[in-house]
Amino acid sequence: MQAHATHLTHFTHAKRAAFTLAEVLITLGIIGVVAAMTIPTLISSYKEKQTVVKVQKAFSVFKNVYQYTLYEYGTPDKWNLHISAEDTQKFFDKLKPYLRLTKECGFNNREECGYTDEYFINFDGSSSISNIHNGFTKVFVLSDGTSVLLYIHHADGPSGNPGCAENDNYFPCAEIDIKTDSSKKQIYGKNVFSFRLEHDRIVPYGSGKFGKDMSKCYGDGRYCTAWVIENKNMDYLHCDDLSWNGKHKCSD
Repeated sequence: MQAHATHLTHFTHAKRAAFTLAEVLITLGIIGVVAAMTIPTLISSYKEKQTVVKVQKAFSVFKNVYQYTLYEYGTPDKWNLHISAEDTQKFFDKLKPYLRLTKECGFNNREECGYTDEYFINFDGSSSISNIHNGFTKVFVLSDGTSVLLYIHHADGPSGNPGCAENDNYFPCAEIDIKTDSSKKQIYGKNVFSFRLEHDRIVPYGSGKFGKDMSKCYGDGRYCTAWVIENKNMDYLHCDDLSWNGKHKCSD
């Protein structure tokens, strides 16, 4: 009789430890809600980290490529450049031997190399500059899949100085935009980042001759490139009080 009572006691304990179907469904529902709230954030954070790595890598690649080019051909003020498709090709041809490419597109078929829209926009959705050099831009794809748009920015120089001269205090010799993903839209500060090819160096937009001004990043996404390289984040997409001399990420 005592053994039978013990068996009933174990059965009762086991029964109490089990979950009902309603409890299981409620738990799964809670897990689903939490996942729906957190997974998109995690994915977005992961993509931003990937973008930061690509931008840093592209800067390193082009910094080395440009130095090799300058060593071989001298500074661009001696290249007799003008804003034209022919001279943009000339500029590209000097860089090309030092680049690892998977694709090269002509001047009017940039879509084949990843650039699609006529206009570029800022990460906040506001309008940005149009691609006014559409007929003079060279587009190509690096071995890691990064699309690059190159165009000569300044050729004639101020006050009669040669284009790209060392004392040119405003315009760079050329610019490049890199596109870090395959989406159809070009968004400065999110998937498109800009660099200036100056007289003797390449610098990310948002640094160099004009100093660092975070308000430019919030106003024109091109100027966020320096922030991405130096601070290794894209937190300007999530908070609007970052500064070069203070808060460097949203969690600070």
